[in-house]
Amino acid sequence: CDVTTAREYINYLIDFILEFDVPTKVPLADLCDDIQRMIYACVIHKKCAICGKPSDLHHHDRVGMGRDRTKINHIGMLCVPLCRTHHIEVDQIGDPEFYAKYHLEPVAIDEKIAKLYNLNTKEKNS
Repeated sequence: CDVTTAREYINYLIDFILEFDVPTKVPLADLCDDIQRMIYACVIHKKCAICGKPSDLHHHDRVGMGRDRTKINHIGMLCVPLCRTHHIEVDQIGDPEFYAKYHLEPVAIDEKIAKLYNLNTKEKNS
């Protein structure tokens, strides 16, 4: 088949694996060309982009430390879905080293992600 069809099929399989918790012997990032597409699928299915365990969002664009998550607009902020173990690791070694180690690229929060995670999409004054 042509490259476009093959890529679409791989994306379909990744969505299927994430939705139905199909175990894989290697990380999904090693199985696909389109890392951002895979990470976006992990965000939507609330799966860690590294190990596939249940995840929360790691905000690349930091939240907290004076930036109240209930008052800031999350649209366009960068994130990666990580389980508790990998979230602790990224906080310890920092984003650049962590992303390089696992070959990850953060994705931008859009309306669909914001709704799924109940994130604020309007700037609120104090």
